[in-house]
Amino acid sequence: MHAKYRCLTVVASFELMQSRLWSRFSQGMSLHWCMQPDVGLPRPDAVIFLSLDADAAVHRDSYGNERYENIAFQRRVAGVFKQLKSPYWEVCVVDDY
Repeated sequence: MHAKYRCLTVVASFELMQSRLWSRFSQGMSLHWCMQPDVGLPRPDAVIFLSLDADAAVHRDSYGNERYENIAFQRRVAGVFKQLKSPYWEVCVVDDY
């Protein structure tokens, strides 16, 4: 690794992955398509995945204001994230927060 990158810390949001998954379901895209932007990127040291059960989410303020905020859709997206989960992921359940 180049010396100037040895002490580099990057914190990236999974928002891009989330957007690709939403696109997959709303437009019929494949999981393979969703993963293409990540091809060739280095594997992250860690992924912290905040897991919120769809049934718990409906009790939060403003739930349902977004077009993808419905239980069926959220469960389908959660299922895809479970397929993507790798051993270096840390899953934090946030149902009670």
